[in-house]
Amino acid sequence: MNNRKPVLEFADTDGKKYVFHKKNYDKHSKRHPEILEPGYLKSLKEMILNCPPDMIFKSYTDRRAFVYYDSLAETPTGTWYNHAVIYKSKGIYDIATAFRFVGQIREKRYWKCENKRP
Repeated sequence: MNNRKPVLEFADTDGKKYVFHKKNYDKHSKRHPEILEPGYLKSLKEMILNCPPDMIFKSYTDRRAFVYYDSLAETPTGTWYNHAVIYKSKGIYDIATAFRFVGQIREKRYWKCENKRP
């Protein structure tokens, strides 16, 4: 199968194209099987399209890298988040990985939040 084939592809209202290629999806689904769940890709798309600017962080070390977060639920063990790492390359926003986790947003400590969408 073609690893460059997208498992998810969409554009936002500004026309920015987002793509999650099969190669990255397959690679990260081994470590994060929740991305294989029915409905996960739809929730990922919605998160990216509706992510508030204060939940998007830009890397200090790689100007192409952005991390998106969505708070899912508060539990006794901490906050559950949806998380996606996206690289801007040649006008396309390439979704490198996505998964859920419980904990804190570590990028708040050392990455830049510009309060605007990339």
